[in-house]
Amino acid sequence: MNEQCEVWYGVAAETVVLKLLRPSSGYSLYSFLGGQITPSDFHEEEQTLSIFFDADNQLQEIIATVNNSTEKLRIIKRGLEVADIIEHEEWLLRKEELRQDDTGSFEMPPPCPFEVLRFEFTNIQPYSRLKQYKLEAPYVSFNDRLHTAESLKVYQAIVHIMKSLDENAPLEVNELTRFDPVNAWRQSKLPLMPYNDYIFRNHLLESQIAISPLEYLKLNDDIDVEATSVMPEEIFLDHCEIFRFAVYLTATINQGNSTSSLDDLRLSVLVSDNNLLQVSTNREVFHLNNSVKYQVDVADRGNLGSQSVPGVGLRPVSVTFNVWNSPLNCFTHDVYSGNQLQGTKSLSVQLGCPSGRHLVFDVDGTFQQLRTSYASIYDCPIPDPKYPCFYYKQEFSPVFRLLDLATGRSSLFTGQYSMIVIGGSVDNPTNAEYFNNQQIAQYNVQNGSGPIIWKPADVRSHGNGSVPIFTHEYSGILWNCEQGSPCGSVPMNFPWPPEYYFVIQVTNRDVDSDSTYCEYTTQFTIKVHGLELSKNDLVIIVGWSLGISLLIILIFVCCNRAKRRPKRKPRPRRKRSRVAPMPTIRESELSDDSETDEEVLNIEEGFGLGDISRVNVNTPGVLNDPSRSSHQSNLHVPTIIPRHVTSERL
Repeated sequence: MNEQCEVWYGVAAETVVLKLLRPSSGYSLYSFLGGQITPSDFHEEEQTLSIFFDADNQLQEIIATVNNSTEKLRIIKRGLEVADIIEHEEWLLRKEELRQDDTGSFEMPPPCPFEVLRFEFTNIQPYSRLKQYKLEAPYVSFNDRLHTAESLKVYQAIVHIMKSLDENAPLEVNELTRFDPVNAWRQSKLPLMPYNDYIFRNHLLESQIAISPLEYLKLNDDIDVEATSVMPEEIFLDHCEIFRFAVYLTATINQGNSTSSLDDLRLSVLVSDNNLLQVSTNREVFHLNNSVKYQVDVADRGNLGSQSVPGVGLRPVSVTFNVWNSPLNCFTHDVYSGNQLQGTKSLSVQLGCPSGRHLVFDVDGTFQQLRTSYASIYDCPIPDPKYPCFYYKQEFSPVFRLLDLATGRSSLFTGQYSMIVIGGSVDNPTNAEYFNNQQIAQYNVQNGSGPIIWKPADVRSHGNGSVPIFTHEYSGILWNCEQGSPCGSVPMNFPWPPEYYFVIQVTNRDVDSDSTYCEYTTQFTIKVHGLELSKNDLVIIVGWSLGISLLIILIFVCCNRAKRRPKRKPRPRRKRSRVAPMPTIRESELSDDSETDEEVLNIEEGFGLGDISRVNVNTPGVLNDPSRSSHQSNLHVPTIIPRHVTSERL
């Protein structure tokens, strides 16, 4: 709108095409036919205060007018139907040209060079980033089969639940299945579905409102959604990604059954920034049905030169598609949307990291790769289902996947990344201690400046000698908990070996700008068991082992000594009435030259028992020797005195 309050409408094609909307003959005809309605109680004089495009890309204007009855100023918003105004203008121009034609022929070349313009998009969801869900309204068993406020509340609650599940679902990836946040909720409701269906069909449900879990699911373009002909408002392209679609043009048939020339049926493309975006076309002509097909590729050139988190820092580039001689000349008629301009389509391309993409640690893929490297996997003695467990002596080779929340698909991450340990805990991963920047550099940088926690398994994973850079092919690390590191002196939980929870951060920041515009960062916690024992634990174990060994040896020696000691046989008691052997004491001849005294007692059997007494036997040669004491010279031999005792010298 210029200073003279003229409203001009234009399209930027090969050249800028402008047409006057108001005042114009087309606007007057459109207003006369009742297209531009103004309430009867307003003056015809009006003044436009503002003109703009709304969110639906419809031209709107703000006008000021005065009420006839109250003489008060009123502000009104009114839409300008551009297609209707231009179509009426074209009709008047064609009528004037027909009137001035002196040949008498009523055939005129149509103003629009094509009859059909159709776009065909397949698998558009990864680029449009629109999530599609199937959410049917609840079933009602009312007599009129109409929904009430209660049933609409149920439907609103279900929609809220679906949105909450989509936003708060845990990011889990699997190579064989898609990420579906609704699936867990649907599976939990399926067992009750036959019962709910029975009571609903038999009118036993008090609320008379029922839902079916099968009516709530996430749609995917490559499975559930057919190809569409509606061009999206905007698409998102990552580094060197390509968006492909097809454009079909069918020539217009004139009144004499002649068709427009197919050579003139062409598509032109206008790009706002050719340094960032490249658009290429491939033209095919089909003479059988008088149509032309264009295969269009919209590709990122990879010149953006920056990384950002998903959905942030996007760079918009505009692409306009025009059919020759069609801007402001072609119209389409629709019952619901009315007349629309045709022949020109605009597409906004957002270059950068698309929203909804995440880097996720693939636990199943990591264990699968571990099984291919080792014959056996040593799992934790006490496994924790929330945290995957790995063995300290085995190489840790993590696998990562890129999860796209828009499509639910995940793909193997093959870019470069760096990995560091940012925290850990001995027994409670929820209260893990996070390291400061100095500790992170000390424990992770491979330059020998301090005790490290890990080291790369392959020297090809080093980036510049101190900061390791990993890829999918070289992703293994070896645990090396040196003394002084947090995991270097972990106490053992007897009888199990030491365990430690590691909090690991993986990012491709500043190391993968050549393959993606996305800055992926993820954190995950793993459990490592079988750590090396500390010196204190070794001393305690050796001390306890020696103590237990000595105790076992002492018990063994004592048991063996007790076994070797002879057992004393108990003396049998003799009864007086029993017959005992008859002893006979006989003094043997002793040599006078012997220095020792010897006594030989010969026991002979006898009969009968007598009283028990002592007999003093004096050794010959020493009986009258006063130099010997009485106790040395006397030999006291306990014996049994029988009835008849025979002694040579007594």
